[in-house]
Order: sequence, then C-alpha cells, then structure tokens
Amino acid sequence: MNKSIKPAEANNLERCALCHRARPLCESHIIPELAFRPLYDAKHRFVELSTDEAVRNRFRQKGLREKLLCQEDETRLSRWENYAKKALHGGTELSITQDGPFLKTLDNEMKNQYLNYHVYQYERDITQ
Repeated sequence: MNKSIKPAEANNLERCALCHRARPLCESHIIPELAFRPLYDAKHRFVELSTDEAVRNRFRQKGLREKLLCQEDETRLSRWENYAKKALHGGTELSITQDGPFLKTLDNEMKNQYLNYHVYQYERDITQ
C-alpha cells in the first residue's frame, strides 16, 4: 500500500467530525433542522439566497447538509436535537440536571433565575 494514503482514504472512508473515527459519513445538517423552522413556507421550503449575481436564488426543502458525521454520532446528536425542538417549540418541559459543578452551587431559586435568563435571551434573539 502507498504510505502516502491514509487508511481511511484507502477504504473510501472519511473521518467523522465528532469522533474522528474513519467511517462512512451521513449527509448531516450543518445547522440543525429546527433552526430552519421559522424560514419555511407553507410548502416546507425556504429560499437559499446567493450573493453571486450569476447564481439564481433557489428553493430548498431541507436544511443545508454535507458529509460530516458517522451514523452513530448522527443518531446521538439527533436525540439532543429532538429534545431541544420539543423544549423550545412545545412538547416537553426543559429540565436541568444537577450533574454540573456550576449548577450544584445554586439553590433552586437561583437555578430558576438562571434558566429564565437563558430562555429570555433565546426568545429575544429569535424575535430580533
């Protein structure tokens, strides 16, 4: 085998952006699908704008994707994205675990203030 070819390239595999293992990659969303929700029209399309005058704007029905993650990491992130979608758009309550050292130092009132501040910041950012 040619030593200049990495093992991942020899098997037509690429490196996962998250785990860095040589595996077949999925067409992963670059930006989570839930971020596109406000952009969709009634036919579940958004307009991809081009800054190049020679390239026409076009409709897309899914967010921007590229070969980025292996199936295992795609599945792992999908669970977090589904939770975030439900927490932000209704369907589940947002919960805070006490695993992190920062949250362990806060009493319940401070945790509520911390959470309310971040929810407020999110709502402010998406309405601007």
